[in-house]
Amino acid sequence: MSNIVYFTPKGPTPSDNLKAFIAHCKNHLSIYESQGGFDVDEWRVEKSKRKISMRFGIYTGKIAFKSFTPMAEPFLSFAKSIVRYKQEMKESTSIHNEMDALKALYDGLIEVHGEPDILKTDGIVQDEVMQILNARLPGSDKLYRVGGSLELLYNLLIDKGITPSLPIWKRPWKRGRAKADRTDKKSIKWQEDRCPSQHQMLSLADCFAKATSLEDQYWSSVLILLMFAPGRGGELQDLTVDCYGEEDGKPYIRWVGEKGFGTTI
Repeated sequence: MSNIVYFTPKGPTPSDNLKAFIAHCKNHLSIYESQGGFDVDEWRVEKSKRKISMRFGIYTGKIAFKSFTPMAEPFLSFAKSIVRYKQEMKESTSIHNEMDALKALYDGLIEVHGEPDILKTDGIVQDEVMQILNARLPGSDKLYRVGGSLELLYNLLIDKGITPSLPIWKRPWKRGRAKADRTDKKSIKWQEDRCPSQHQMLSLADCFAKATSLEDQYWSSVLILLMFAPGRGGELQDLTVDCYGEEDGKPYIRWVGEKGFGTTI
């Protein structure tokens, strides 16, 4: 897999590395080839019942259902390459954040240099892109996610020798509070629609207390654990048979946190 997916820059100049990167993604990667590959300007990803359209078109501020204007070259081929490179390694529906970052970078290059040439990405362009995103997503929680994609994009430009002297950039936007922690009317309504009622929670606790068979004890324990940490369902599969313990009279579960958190109790 590493010989197929990963690209190592070997060219003497950034221009050579850009051409080699595009050629690598176009000729050696296969994802979305059945949809037309580099010959079309729109790809689609369907995963977990979600359908995401990746349109390599210029930003208009409106949702275009039928027609759109494709990005100009040489940026268009680079945008397709970076999306295919990322999706080949691990296809994700969150690619729309990368698309928003690419469209902002496209407009930033035109605003600063008059043309969408990725090789001309510099610190001035980075500042312009930040202003563009602030104007497009004022006060939105999405700024944090798009900013993360933009940060990864800039790092890739450096790592692949396309813009090796590009300043290191960190997203300036902070992560918004989760809906489960907010107290505004919209978030409270969201919480009420998704949280079980008091009666339902007490019923689950009753099932846990009265469970006698191993099967009932197992599944009622799973439900109780999920009530404490509803966003950690994937970690339950990795619990070991000796994960339960006590310390100073207090029970605990030993587990491995996903998202890089590591081993904890």
